[in-house]
Amino acid sequence: MEEKTNAHDIKESTKNVPKHPISTNKKVLSIIVAAVVILNLVLFSFHVYGTGPFWIVLVSGALLAYLVVPKLK
Repeated sequence: MEEKTNAHDIKESTKNVPKHPISTNKKVLSIIVAAVVILNLVLFSFHVYGTGPFWIVLVSGALLAYLVVPKLK
């Protein structure tokens, strides 16, 4: 049997498709921030640099993730 497709079916099937490339950029930015924070932790654990830069990078990444990333559409 042939199924009829209507506008509602098409709308439902495209619901999860990103409407704008900024959603992809949001995901990429989130991955980059997470990678920088993990690299920061690894470098700090191997005593590559001190506590000052460690906390600056950690707080900057947290503020970026908490304040900036959610505002991106």
